Amino acid sequence: MADDEFSMDLPRRAGRGGSINSGRFAKAMRGGVNAIGHAKPDMSRRERAQWFNRSKGRGTVKAKAATPAKSQRVIVKARVVKMGATGKAALARHISYVERDGVGREGEEGRFFDAASDQADGRVFAETCAEDRHHFRFIVSPENGADIADMKGYARGLMGRAEEALGTKLDWIGAEHHDSGRPHLHLIIRGVRSDGRDLVMSREFISHGMRREAQGLATELLGERQEKDLRRDLSRLAQADRFTTLDKELTALSSERGLSLDILSHSARFPRDALVQRLVRLEEMGLAERAGAGNWHLAHGFGEKLEKEGEVNARVDALRRICARDERDVPDDNLAWFYPGKAKSISGQLIGMEATGFDENGRTLIAIDGVDGNMWLAEASSREMLRSLDGVKVGSIIEISAHTTRAKPSDRLIAEIAAKSDGLYSAEFHRAAVPTDRAAFITTHVRRLEALASAGRVQREGAGVFRIGADYEAVATSHETLKSGAQIETKVLDPRGLTKQIDHKGLTWLDQTMNDGSWAAVKNEGFGAAVRVATAGRVEWLKSKGLARDVPGKGVCADSELHTKLRAMEREHVLDSLWNKHGRTARFAVARDEIAGVYIDKVHSTEGTFAVFQDGRGLSLSPWRPELDVARGHFVFGKNTAQGLDFSFGRQAAVQASIELDSGRYLG
Repeated sequence: MADDEFSMDLPRRAGRGGSINSGRFAKAMRGGVNAIGHAKPDMSRRERAQWFNRSKGRGTVKAKAATPAKSQRVIVKARVVKMGATGKAALARHISYVERDGVGREGEEGRFFDAASDQADGRVFAETCAEDRHHFRFIVSPENGADIADMKGYARGLMGRAEEALGTKLDWIGAEHHDSGRPHLHLIIRGVRSDGRDLVMSREFISHGMRREAQGLATELLGERQEKDLRRDLSRLAQADRFTTLDKELTALSSERGLSLDILSHSARFPRDALVQRLVRLEEMGLAERAGAGNWHLAHGFGEKLEKEGEVNARVDALRRICARDERDVPDDNLAWFYPGKAKSISGQLIGMEATGFDENGRTLIAIDGVDGNMWLAEASSREMLRSLDGVKVGSIIEISAHTTRAKPSDRLIAEIAAKSDGLYSAEFHRAAVPTDRAAFITTHVRRLEALASAGRVQREGAGVFRIGADYEAVATSHETLKSGAQIETKVLDPRGLTKQIDHKGLTWLDQTMNDGSWAAVKNEGFGAAVRVATAGRVEWLKSKGLARDVPGKGVCADSELHTKLRAMEREHVLDSLWNKHGRTARFAVARDEIAGVYIDKVHSTEGTFAVFQDGRGLSLSPWRPELDVARGHFVFGKNTAQGLDFSFGRQAAVQASIELDSGRYLG
């Protein structure tokens, strides 16, 4: 049997991350190296990989070797991520994902370790990667990982073998996850060798070598798989309600004549009996048709149908994991699905989020207890759609709504420049309007308009010149909406659970629910019943503080300035928490305030989510928006507007801030 015959024994969507063989990485690799350390233009890709990975002589790239059929199975996913502004923010988000609550062996939060310690700091490691060209991410999932008592030891052993194969010491951190029913490792490796050169892993090592080492080590720890295990796995694959490697083999063998027993016997990967069992199962599912004795025809599009079935099963598995972590049963009824195109929004208590595969950037299921007594489910097409929930704990109160596409900052800038140029935009008009913008920044705006022109959304007036109508922002936003389809977005209504809201010295979601007309939707069952009980407790607390009182014949009446007073208390609570965390005084920015500082944190409150900037005066808070996350750790310059913070970051922001300072407009 081939060494990867079971490599797809997981939902296929689990492997959406880019590989080291992607075009972007290949472009970065063009160059080779000559005898004194510079690139040879005539080097092949393999020769470049051999040079970069060598310690002496030709290097340590091994030829592909077959893995014994009885070896333990291990799935390895790999991704290379370029650094720079986007890469740094992506690494920070990845570290937060790995360290999230509930993924440890005993349900604790994820914790990083390294070669020498069980307590590695992921954020410190990210800082060490900041100036690197790239870093590597691996997910290593042994099929029988639950039988490996020391996953950290397994990771260290694997990294030791990788160091031997690559001929260099590696700087890495890892974490073990146990929340998916398949214990697996997340490994992050710096893209730098021990001698300071860029670390480049060969195509063969990524495609086969790392998995070969992982399988060999797992086999040493657990022993070889037995024949009965091989037969059991084939039988399970034959009955699976998703696309499997058996289906892939059937597709390769299929022709207009169909699939006869004789054709099935020619498979080099699987025994004929296993393929026949699979065809019988597909026949039961209506995805294959028998055309006489010992002959089948596959239904048109059977692979796509199995893919969809696999996605459904992945959602079910994700829901089971969410419920198990919250120590509840999957409900037989009172289970509802949020469809962005059919409902405006739902609100309730966050039960949990779970990726429907191994890729943290892939589809993610989110579950909440609704005030109507239902458990609501929604699916985000990517983890990026859930950035607003970073740092939010289970039990917090959130809202899920249909995603509203907003105008991009680049589209607003295009409209502003065109308004000053008789409705026209070009690179020349842009440069004249904003002389400080770099050529690469201007080029992104030109490419944006080229894409819209190709879609028939804007009109070309010549080479590099575009006619921009008064409704351009609406046109561009409509284009993005059609591209993205039905999506969801999330909002934190209160970062505290019901129990903590009862006596919280500040504005809470309970206070708002009592007064915003939504009380009628709170049913006296499930979570709705818990909300009613908590509300009664909150009313008693308000009365004890003189913020509410009983009025004969009218019931409970709140102070006329209740929300104003509670909002002031809430802001004081946020500022105190930032002082305790960062040791600096903080203030809330107001409309039209200019921001000039390093984006270091974000905080959730009942009033909203705020980005935290560190400047010469301390900390300043401005309403957070998802686009800000790419600027984490960078200098940001911008202004608060009705639409949110209009900002730039990095070198461009520093130049703009300097201009404002020279003109006397910025007094920070």
